[in-house]
Amino acid sequence: MANTLYEAGLSGELTQTSKAVKQAKEISLSLRPLVPLVSDTPFAKNPKINLQLTNKELEDNAQFLLTSGHESTALTITWALFLLAHYQDEQELIANEIKNILGNKELTLDILHKLPRLNNLFNETMRLYPSAILVNRETIQDVTVGELSIKKGTQIAVCFYSMHRHKNYWKEPDSFNPDRFNTLNKEQLRAFMPFSTGHHSCLGGKLAWLEAMTILTTILKDVKILSCKNSIKPIARYTLRPDGPVMLEVQKRN
Repeated sequence: MANTLYEAGLSGELTQTSKAVKQAKEISLSLRPLVPLVSDTPFAKNPKINLQLTNKELEDNAQFLLTSGHESTALTITWALFLLAHYQDEQELIANEIKNILGNKELTLDILHKLPRLNNLFNETMRLYPSAILVNRETIQDVTVGELSIKKGTQIAVCFYSMHRHKNYWKEPDSFNPDRFNTLNKEQLRAFMPFSTGHHSCLGGKLAWLEAMTILTTILKDVKILSCKNSIKPIARYTLRPDGPVMLEVQKRN
């Protein structure tokens, strides 16, 4: 679906783009919940502002969470495993951290917060391969940025991929170095926004962190990831995707 929409957009042909959008809508609608949601559940109400979601609004939200939340997190996990397969020393340090902190205990949210190396891996993966490569915004008033004057109503695209690899903010920006997140300065914090920032930052950021950390912990505590040496490059679609299958070898840990 992403490829079809991307190629249609590049073509500049409205007919082709319209067909692609229609196809994407059909695919998206097929992912709606099979069981009707009930609008009187606590999730559909907010008494403080007298809000009551309809069944259709609930279904729209469920569909959005599935299509937007699933692929982005899956891609982050894929890129993280791809990186670890090529950086075995870092993988062993993370595996030892998981072993020492988790041991035979049940994995909990508290334990996930006690895995700094794994958390740094998550951040460095999102820096190098942010699932969303840019975000569009519209200025609500005239504003001056540096020497650039921007009029109200201007459409702006902020490219996370470029910002995360900008030499003015990051030392050796294209290198894999999770330890850089131990000592971020203010400029780097402002230049790192895999979930965007401000009032319109991604609602699913914390959920994505929780999902990725849980899955990576579960995998790395039991198995070792090795590379099959296939060549993979990122391609920009609506998300940042590998240009082919990510082939990895899995070995059980002793």
